[in-house]
Amino acid sequence: MSTHNLVQLSVTLRVMGPVLTAGSAFATWGMDVAFYRNWKGKYAIPGSHVRGKLREAMTLLPAPHRGTPWSLEEWFGKESGMGSDPYAPARGKLKVMDFVLKRAPERQANQPLTRIRIQHERLSVEKGALWMMESPIKPNDTSEWEGTIEFFCDPNLTDACVEQLKRAFTLIANIGAEKTSGFGRLIGISFSLTQTDLLSFGKTSSFDTNPSGDGLKLAIAPQEPLFIGGIRRTENVFESEPIIPGAVLKGALAAGLNRIAGNGNLNSPITSDNSAVKACFPNLAAHFSDLIFLHAIPSLKEHTRSEAIPLSGAAYGGRYREVTFLKDEEIYADGTTPVAFQIDWKGPPDNLPESYRLPPLEYHSTTRTAIDPLTRKAEESKLYTMWMIKPMARSEGSLRQVYWNTEVRIPPRLAPEERAEITEELVRALPLALRYLGKRQCLVQISAMPKIKDMAPYVPDEFAIVLQTPAIIIDPEVMAKEAKEIFNDSALLHNQYQKFWEEILGHGVVLKRFFAAQELRGGYVGMRYGNGTYRPFYLTSAGSTFVLDASEAEKKEEVKQRVAQFLDEGMPLPKWVHEAFGEPLWQHCPYLRENGYGEIKIKTKEQ
Repeated sequence: MSTHNLVQLSVTLRVMGPVLTAGSAFATWGMDVAFYRNWKGKYAIPGSHVRGKLREAMTLLPAPHRGTPWSLEEWFGKESGMGSDPYAPARGKLKVMDFVLKRAPERQANQPLTRIRIQHERLSVEKGALWMMESPIKPNDTSEWEGTIEFFCDPNLTDACVEQLKRAFTLIANIGAEKTSGFGRLIGISFSLTQTDLLSFGKTSSFDTNPSGDGLKLAIAPQEPLFIGGIRRTENVFESEPIIPGAVLKGALAAGLNRIAGNGNLNSPITSDNSAVKACFPNLAAHFSDLIFLHAIPSLKEHTRSEAIPLSGAAYGGRYREVTFLKDEEIYADGTTPVAFQIDWKGPPDNLPESYRLPPLEYHSTTRTAIDPLTRKAEESKLYTMWMIKPMARSEGSLRQVYWNTEVRIPPRLAPEERAEITEELVRALPLALRYLGKRQCLVQISAMPKIKDMAPYVPDEFAIVLQTPAIIIDPEVMAKEAKEIFNDSALLHNQYQKFWEEILGHGVVLKRFFAAQELRGGYVGMRYGNGTYRPFYLTSAGSTFVLDASEAEKKEEVKQRVAQFLDEGMPLPKWVHEAFGEPLWQHCPYLRENGYGEIKIKTKEQ
């Protein structure tokens, strides 16, 4: 078994002032351009900028060195929309972190610099064209910026890869903006190299050495701002989602396994046909699609996951109350106090239980743009800003690490020996394989502890199931057809949900009432899984609550056993999904219980 090493190249750039890399926030009133600051508030040169300069420099390398040992696509990936599958990700192997100013400048060094624009016809100063910009380094002063570049590499190719990077750095003349005006002149570079193999890195990780065969609890601690998904606020402003779907975790781990095993295609599925991964992790390769990754929920405590707020929770004058098992007349019989369900809340009620609350996440904005390789100017319509989640949040007056807590569950249908072997391989692989996460490849650290199988839950004849994550339940095509005959939306939804619960729990189970919302998931996902056509997915939202009665069920005990199974493994998909999307389902639909969708909690009247 041979695995690739983690290669970390510490780089120090000596840059002569002035230097400017624009940030997306203002430094002081009256400043046109502020210098970029990282999430800690320190002056920095964005890693994406250095990465772009390296890519440009590698295209200028002499022919004997160009593309060896890796090509540009291997180093930096492909541009979105390129290749045979324009919707498949194509990441490069190179990870470049921000380069931070080694020593903070003195106050007087941070005086604004000014520039003007000349009116070409009269050759005089153009009216209103005075531009003030921030530079922390005085003209002709030397500054040092420290950063780290890392990648996974075959030990036999490490020297050649590092040499290629060093040659590319020698071709970079300027760093930052305004380079044609003499800004950011690069006058010196120094390097320091370290290598870590999988075995050595695992010994330094916070992993339990005696895990059980039921799976692992993981606490993911980002070391950089995190960007997951993308809530579109305006045309070119995106905000990270606070919860990391299990599909994202599973995909990141799959890419990491390929990276460690030396598979050149990071998108290769993890199956027994993946010879590179199979040679290093045979049991993971054989059963990877069966592993269940729950959504990662942010918390200020390790291994603590909050619950989704039930849609059956109501606010009475700002006070929270669960109305899951109340009759309609009881829900509204609370004097003159108006009742508001979650969709109408302006903010969480004052007495909302702590188990439903997320930590006060903080955001860091960063702006990126694509550069035209010929004109070396920003390309049109390719400027966008991301609001990324900071790895730390303020609580009780101090900054604390935010952990995204999740679980990896191993299906109980596997033999005990297989479960133990899979767990052992997970413990060995996870510290390095799940090192990068999210759209911006955020660097993360992981701690783990054994997952202890929960006690069988108490399930009375009448109980409620609350979705903790979205799930595919209703066939939208059937909904569209029946809508022509049934004009009552509530009755239409009730019929479809009743069919689903009867299908997965058994005949005789009755849906008494429900509190549910539905949503469409499209965009990138709708195109990637649409087989050439745009096909959004129709999901029932997290928090949806279904009150079920199994007192007349034909096989009452079997119903309760299935509920306990769904609590551990997540809900199965209805039959129509398998018929509509085809097999293997994980290649055609991302919203599977193995990806964390359909996770449930059980509520009873006694709770």
